[in-house]
Amino acid sequence: MKPSLPRKVVALGSGSKTTDSAPPSVSAQGVGWRRFWVACILGLTLLGLGLLYYDALDDQVIGFVRDDGIYAITAKALAEGQGYKLLHLVSEPNQLKYPILYPLILAVGWWIQPTFPGNFLLLGTLTLSCYLAALGVLFFYLREVKALPGALAWGVVMLVGANYFTIFNATSLMSEGAFLLFSVCALYYAEKKLNGPSPKGKTLFVAALWAALAFHARILGILIVAATALWLAANHSKKTALRYLVPALGLTVLPWGIWQVVGANPMPPEGVIRIDHAFQNYAQEFWLVHSNQDGLKLLADCLGGLVTGLMNLLFPIVPNYFKLYQAQEEALSPGWIRAYLVLVLLFSYGVLGCFVVRLLGKLRAIWKTRSWAPHCSIAGLYVFLYVGVILVWGYEHQVTRFLSVVLPWLWLFLLAPLLPKGQKHTWIRWGVMVGIFGLAMWPAWSGYQHIRRVHLDHNIAQTPRPVLWPEYRDTFRFIQAQVPSHTAIGTIAETTTYLYTGHPTFVTDFLTMPMENGRFTQASFDTLVNSLRYYEVGYLMVEPYLKGFTIEQDENPVAAALVHEYPEAFQRVYQSPQGKISLYAIDLARLPKH
Repeated sequence: MKPSLPRKVVALGSGSKTTDSAPPSVSAQGVGWRRFWVACILGLTLLGLGLLYYDALDDQVIGFVRDDGIYAITAKALAEGQGYKLLHLVSEPNQLKYPILYPLILAVGWWIQPTFPGNFLLLGTLTLSCYLAALGVLFFYLREVKALPGALAWGVVMLVGANYFTIFNATSLMSEGAFLLFSVCALYYAEKKLNGPSPKGKTLFVAALWAALAFHARILGILIVAATALWLAANHSKKTALRYLVPALGLTVLPWGIWQVVGANPMPPEGVIRIDHAFQNYAQEFWLVHSNQDGLKLLADCLGGLVTGLMNLLFPIVPNYFKLYQAQEEALSPGWIRAYLVLVLLFSYGVLGCFVVRLLGKLRAIWKTRSWAPHCSIAGLYVFLYVGVILVWGYEHQVTRFLSVVLPWLWLFLLAPLLPKGQKHTWIRWGVMVGIFGLAMWPAWSGYQHIRRVHLDHNIAQTPRPVLWPEYRDTFRFIQAQVPSHTAIGTIAETTTYLYTGHPTFVTDFLTMPMENGRFTQASFDTLVNSLRYYEVGYLMVEPYLKGFTIEQDENPVAAALVHEYPEAFQRVYQSPQGKISLYAIDLARLPKH
């Protein structure tokens, strides 16, 4: 009897074509049974994760993250045939920032059940279904393209699916699930089909189509197009890369660019704030982030954010240690705190060190062969470009969220040196991998419990108890009952206010009133007053200023400063039971004219 042929393992950085030769000794019936059991195990895994996600869904509150509310509102507009609009803002401007695919998926939920919040669980189910589908495709991608053993492929799926941030994104109306699904599909198809001697035009077009779906789920999908084109140019020819690039750009940048021109919102008069100032496109947002910051400080902050983000994502027990145990109301002794700080130090620099060592090894191999093509896969190029963009972008406080959609490839890159290669020291490698798996999975249950608790507290919590949602709920009920319909309301909870009251809103945040030396200028007041009059804002909500899911300031500084500056123009008509939210009627005639 001939010995079984080992499966060839292709790590993330490899550009080699995968092989998967079936052992001659295995009968067709044996292969069939093995596939059946693989399907059963994968199905049970996805079912278990799906039940866990569903149990952690919030069935009442949406919008305090802002992005989740925007996705829900634009999906409502699409389902009702009103176009791709921000219905919650006065004048209902077009949505020019986020691509349309994820709102289209949510629009199915609005079409089936058009009543909010009665359709919230349906919208949440559509979102978590994207994640489950992505995990299912990921398993076969790892088996067929990366040639991982079944147990290891399942392990990576679990490391991604049970990750603290995956659970959070899957149980919120966020686009990460849809983007992960289509990016895995795009890379699965590209790395499997483009390895041939000369890809045909149809194959290149289908690869471009999958990349376009990823792009229309999130703009950064364009990096899949760039990575694929670079790989084709290096491994085939520039002509082949061009044959791919033309349809890819025609399906991504071209329609999005046309929409930016055709759907451009009209500019208001001088001295009036754009109603969509907080929802402009990424180029304008990039300029806002970078225009008033020191370059070196920004780079240092981004590098620090990247290190922290990698640690947060790969080993959630480290950054979330306090959070998880405080959620269970357990006191931490000084010894535990010291151990925690040591753990943070070791893991933050340890994880960074592992990635640096792997990257240096890759660069060394490229230097020796004087060519990067044999050492880089499409996925490897994509992740390299993706991390580079996140580093340059400057959102250091959201790095973990942005990195979560490349988590499968980060694990592959980190684990590649430990993959079994031959028989030498195989048990040591598997032992190390089991240890890493256990450490990464350790906080999964506690993380799920914490996320479920946050959602049951309806997203606005100062650990360990909810503090704000009942206040908003009662305020919304008052608005529905007492405020004339279609009257605009100034608030920083603009998406939530619209969803629960139906009233158009005007955003009163720090972009509305810029500060100089920590104080609002007279010019800021003048601009805001002109804008309130121009958009006919009838009411102003003075509410706590939130950062994340906690209260940073008891009152929104912009709204509070406005009421303090012009008290004769504002009359309080409602105060919430605990006094945290006040609603003022605005007498526009008493505001100064400029």
